[in-house]
Amino acid sequence: MINKLPGVDPFQITTFTWLVAGVVLVSAKGRYVKEWPWHDFVHGRVVCESITDLADVTGVDKQMILMKLLHNERAITLVTRGPYNGMFDRKSEVPSEGFAIDEPVQLSTMLASGFIILKVISYHGEHLICLDARKRSFLDFANSEASMSMNYLSCLEMSSGEAEESMSRKPSKASKTVLYLSRNNIGWHQMAGLFVGDAVFG
Repeated sequence: MINKLPGVDPFQITTFTWLVAGVVLVSAKGRYVKEWPWHDFVHGRVVCESITDLADVTGVDKQMILMKLLHNERAITLVTRGPYNGMFDRKSEVPSEGFAIDEPVQLSTMLASGFIILKVISYHGEHLICLDARKRSFLDFANSEASMSMNYLSCLEMSSGEAEESMSRKPSKASKTVLYLSRNNIGWHQMAGLFVGDAVFG
């Protein structure tokens, strides 16, 4: 009768099991997450390149992620790319680089982040201007002298009134009007009030 050494697996079942598990893991990585660098894969790190990626990995709501990024933008060194990054200060000059803001921002998220959105009237029609009241922001204010043009984060495409009309229709999320924001010099002469349209921003 052969005496077995304690703690020794003569058939190498454990080694074989680990080998099979390794092959399955490597095959799964190659098939489902091809853009996961090996360095990050070995260390268990997941690189998120967009709002959607971050929401999928963490399970956190996309609007909550956007609110956090916008509210703390002054304290982080995040460079963003489109298609919905109009309200972020640091934008990538190369379309393929930067963290992708691939989810439009809801009005409630803009307000919670510290943006005050006003509808104003100029000689060219209705516009939206966004006052930045976020933490660590410089003094931002609205000047109603039409002769004095100031630089605002704004949306100039307001003449059709689609965003305001959508409030009565109560559209689904997929059909909401996207209002794209950019930096523009605007001189306006009349305040039309707070913007309360059922739209999203990009």
